[in-house]
Amino acid sequence: MVCILCEREAVDSYFGKWCEDCHRLKRLIAIYDKNVHRVCETVFVRTTEQQNHKIDTCVVKPTEETIGDEKKEYYLRRNNKNKN
Repeated sequence: MVCILCEREAVDSYFGKWCEDCHRLKRLIAIYDKNVHRVCETVFVRTTEQQNHKIDTCVVKPTEETIGDEKKEYYLRRNNKNKN
């Protein structure tokens, strides 16, 4: 039988409904209740503001200088191939 939560792994016992990992997660939810949900939301889910901040800080946007440099490198490589 397949786990009813993840629907990928085999169940951990003959009469069980969950795999080992999901069974552990079920026990953690029983112990920590809403804290598990809060932690999952803050760690795994990004808000629109967080996504925009990540894009602004990490994604390099092309500028005139970088576009010009890329073209120069391309033409230099192409010219070198033609000379050989």
